[in-house]
Amino acid sequence: MTKDGSNLTLGLTLTNRLEFGQDELGVEFVVTDSTRRIIAHNNENGGRCASYPNDDYEMRYYDLEREPGGIVLNLDYRTANGTEYYLHTFYNDYTDTELRQKFETRDVLENDPTSVEGQVFRRVDQETEMDKLADLKRMNIYKVSVI
Repeated sequence: MTKDGSNLTLGLTLTNRLEFGQDELGVEFVVTDSTRRIIAHNNENGGRCASYPNDDYEMRYYDLEREPGGIVLNLDYRTANGTEYYLHTFYNDYTDTELRQKFETRDVLENDPTSVEGQVFRRVDQETEMDKLADLKRMNIYKVSVI
């Protein structure tokens, strides 16, 4: 398996803690974006018979490019009396573009290893898959004991 050298990755994280009298606010903001390309060459066979390779052989080629990205925003607020409020959110998505190729032979050596009778298959698939995921935890309030 090989990885393309032009893979791009971007990440930015900003955090800060702010004081308002005896109250505190924590802020975190994260942005990510990247591209990953993976190429794989794969050869498979069905094993071995008594004295020659089995009658099933496949050559496969995969070319996959994944483009994920995401955003995170977290706000945490603590009052002077110990009550905490928070808002935690995230959003991410990705797009996968995949090319699959398969060349397969079957039954070529079924009965006689010197025979060239059999079947040959060729298959090419190309597809794109997209997905998004988001979550929002809104103003969950809980009391923290102060000792």
